[in-house]
Amino acid sequence: METLSIEIQAGDDGGPAPGRSRAPSAQGRTLRALLIGLLFVGIAAGASAQGPASEARPREVRIGIVVDGPWSGNALLRELTVREVELLTAGEFDVSFPPEAFLIGDWNLAAAQRNLRQLLEDPEVDLVVTWGLLSSHVVCCLGDIPKPVVAPVIIDLKIQDLPYLSGRSGKKNLSYVELPDTLADDLGVFRSVVSFERVAILVNSALLEAVPELFDRTAAVLSGAGFEFQYVGVGADAASGLEALPEDADAVFVWPQFQLSRTEFQRLVDGLNERALPTFSGIGGADLEAGMLASSVAEDFFPRLARRVAINVQRILLGEEAGEIPIAFNVPRRLVINMETARRIGVSPTWTSLLEAELLHPVESGLPVRDLPSVMDEAMRLNLEVVARERGVEASAENVRQAQAALRPQVTASASATQVDSDRARAGGGTVAERSWTGSLVVDQVVYSDARAGNVEVQKRVQEGAEWDLESLRLDLALDAAVAYLDLLRAETLVEVQRNNLQLTRSNLELAETRRAIGSAASGEVYRWESQIAADRQALIDAQARRQVAAIAVNRLLHRPLEEEFAARPVSLEDRGMILSEARFEGFTETPARFGVFREFMVGEGLAALRARLSARVPQALAP
Repeated sequence: METLSIEIQAGDDGGPAPGRSRAPSAQGRTLRALLIGLLFVGIAAGASAQGPASEARPREVRIGIVVDGPWSGNALLRELTVREVELLTAGEFDVSFPPEAFLIGDWNLAAAQRNLRQLLEDPEVDLVVTWGLLSSHVVCCLGDIPKPVVAPVIIDLKIQDLPYLSGRSGKKNLSYVELPDTLADDLGVFRSVVSFERVAILVNSALLEAVPELFDRTAAVLSGAGFEFQYVGVGADAASGLEALPEDADAVFVWPQFQLSRTEFQRLVDGLNERALPTFSGIGGADLEAGMLASSVAEDFFPRLARRVAINVQRILLGEEAGEIPIAFNVPRRLVINMETARRIGVSPTWTSLLEAELLHPVESGLPVRDLPSVMDEAMRLNLEVVARERGVEASAENVRQAQAALRPQVTASASATQVDSDRARAGGGTVAERSWTGSLVVDQVVYSDARAGNVEVQKRVQEGAEWDLESLRLDLALDAAVAYLDLLRAETLVEVQRNNLQLTRSNLELAETRRAIGSAASGEVYRWESQIAADRQALIDAQARRQVAAIAVNRLLHRPLEEEFAARPVSLEDRGMILSEARFEGFTETPARFGVFREFMVGEGLAALRARLSARVPQALAP
């Protein structure tokens, strides 16, 4: 370190006496300028000397990735990993993912071991990520691991018998991620959807090869579960799994089948559905869209897992031992049920599962779609009270005809015939005919009868009153149907609100449990959210009950089977047929005074239309 020292001395030049001032001399100004210039030069020199030493380039890191085999999602996984790692380590490390260090296996154990060994022995690779069930399992079972490895695909810690120590792997250079909801938990959720006694677990055949003790370890985990299980290996085609499926299986749990192409996986799902077997996917997403019955789907599963991989990579690069990184990984999950598949295979999920589950295709295709106008119209036409009243009106019309008949000509005709035997006719001496016939025809016409004329008018008024009563009943039923339909829409909305409240409360519970686990919250917070979940579940049950009652009320008014299902179309003020949606009515409802005039006008128009309809429906025989 060099030091620049400057000393400036000025002699006494017989300056002014105290109290007097004088201008600085030329020599003083020169010395001062020289001092300031040298000072700036020294600062600049020091800054330039320190600059290059302080600008250290980020350390270069090369990361290799291993996947188990060809899969349509491999490119997406690599893209997610690269993006998350680069975003998280930007400015700290110069991270690269060499294309030659992206190795794809052949969905077998030997290929996974070979690719993993290649990257671990490659001096140009500093860290390895095993995006695959087989490769993750293989690296966790190795002895000494020469370089850091992140294994993000661990489906069940206990069943795979992996190294574990106090929430960490405890093994040098090994950081794995334990995926949430193990097999036992998923099977429990599956059994809450549909009851079963014997379940077949479909798994990649290579996993059975990698973990020959899989059955025994699973049996230990599922001991006392109340059902039997059997592992079924699936190869590169759907037929391998379908043919090996036991005949006595009454349910199927499907672990990720990435070794199958989309076509083969669809064949697998179709084959299971043809056998009417309930299915549960261990990964969800596209599996449900392919036709599987249910799954516990994680929100944004792969992006979250890729972000966790990036965090572990960053911690390792910053110097933390991989084996000391926590393995727990929590992702909010929700039960999803494919109702179209349930209807196809004849399965009715339990009430408990339907309470909180998200339903795919909840409305059966082909169900009648009802809206407000159609409901009101059907109620006025099909309601049993309307039908009965219409029959009564038709019957009362006969009273008018009978009253009018009394004023019309009355024709009475009679005839009689007599026949006696010939002996009696002869004994009568000609006074008794053997055969005789008599007839009469009488015509009566009332010229004037005040009582009969008055009865006709009375019956006409009675008939007119019956017609008005019928129209009044129709209008009342239209109003009742509209109110019942709007109550149904309100009940459906309330069901969704309560379901969202329950999901939000469950998310808060998961957050509280996490906070308690890390020591930032007490158990009381967890208990409070557990209590709130019970209250929200009760509120959701009540809302669903009200929705069912409202649907039954609509069906009753329409004279439909009470539990007939239908799709209710939402109502909007902008719908055609709604008065407020008509541009020509704008301005008529802005003030109470204008609305009063508009209301009076509309009532008059409605009554006029009703009178015209009644006049058109009155039979000609009832006309004056």
